[in-house]
Amino acid sequence: MNARGGHLLLLAGACWATVAGCGRISEDGEGSGGAAASDASTGAQPSSGGAASEAGGSPNAEGGSGGTGLLIVPDEEPLTGWDWWIEYQLKDGPNEDDNRPERPADSSLGLELGEAGWRDSTTPLCTGMAGVSRVDLWADAAGVAVLLEAPECGAPEGYDCDVQGDEVWYNQGSGWTWLTGFSNKDPVWKNFFDLAGLPAGDLLLASGVGVLAVGRDGTLEDTESADPATGLVDDGDGRAYSAFLHPVLDTPTTFEIGVFDGDDWASVTDTIYEGFTRLSVIDGAVYLVADEMYRVTDGEPEALPELPDADAVPVDLTGTSADDLYAVADGPAGTELLRLVDTEWTPVAALDGAFVGSWANGDSAYLVTENTFGSISESGFEPLATLSAGKFAAIHGLSGTEIFLAVLDADLSAYACDTPFLFHWDGAELHPF
Repeated sequence: MNARGGHLLLLAGACWATVAGCGRISEDGEGSGGAAASDASTGAQPSSGGAASEAGGSPNAEGGSGGTGLLIVPDEEPLTGWDWWIEYQLKDGPNEDDNRPERPADSSLGLELGEAGWRDSTTPLCTGMAGVSRVDLWADAAGVAVLLEAPECGAPEGYDCDVQGDEVWYNQGSGWTWLTGFSNKDPVWKNFFDLAGLPAGDLLLASGVGVLAVGRDGTLEDTESADPATGLVDDGDGRAYSAFLHPVLDTPTTFEIGVFDGDDWASVTDTIYEGFTRLSVIDGAVYLVADEMYRVTDGEPEALPELPDADAVPVDLTGTSADDLYAVADGPAGTELLRLVDTEWTPVAALDGAFVGSWANGDSAYLVTENTFGSISESGFEPLATLSAGKFAAIHGLSGTEIFLAVLDADLSAYACDTPFLFHWDGAELHPF
């Protein structure tokens, strides 16, 4: 299964949510003192709208005296988590006011392409965001979902922050449909997402505020996973897995693994790991790359053998089964593909370019570097397509004849539809769609 690492951003609570020293306004307009703040600090406090007022209460050991006329505690509980994102950052729809010129006629990126189209979808995805720099992919028999991220806005780029941000598009074989998106209009908070889904069910977005379910009609529902989530991946059988992180300043990030069945989250294991990199599901078992490489079966973690090069860093685990397992590692000599033979990792190929992602089922396994898409086996890595422009950015598949690839070409950000391209591999050639 495809597995991707993710980024994390924690949302800090405002004064009224986390600090005991905030005053509350009384009926006569005089502020009553709150409980003493632990650091006895003074200064401006945020109001219910999030902006700091000019005068702050002065907490002391007995609980400070609030300033006159301050509005510190709102009448209702402040919005947090996904509720906040949906209220303040949710987009109304895609940007359809894109005046950039059309892409150059030859946008093949150096690939040998077949006829355009997947099923009845022949028109390329066209976003109105500018400078898309990250893509995530997920697919099932019903359709293909794409997450686009265009984080840059304001000076010096001049991009509209209401337009920029993240978008989810969906294609069930008849064309691309915009489902939802979050803007970058609030310069304080930014989020980073991973995309996955449940076959015949909802799409899932993992972020620093948990996991959001996105219906194929664009409806949104919090899955009630409050911890920062990353590495989202499904097992192809109705379950999704995520790493839930517990970051503490100046210490290694620890995490645990959760599983979602479409209704509730449950712990996969009580083990707390360090140094999360990537999560995958192979033949029903959960594999993860962290401070070590692990296989988790029936809730019990098993450390896999160490790599032969002590200086190499594992970045992925993939394969068709426990007997056909591969590791991708970055070492002093570059990126390398290794196969687990008995209890030892054996190098089978050197990879050209930085590793991007992998996808496998019970029959075959594939991966992409920034430059090349290919299949992997005990014989090594067989390139199937190589770029002369742009970079591969994501991979997901349904079978060896239905694999989806995303490419980003930063040189095309000045043109309409921007940098992303989507391709379908039919087992013999690539088709843009």
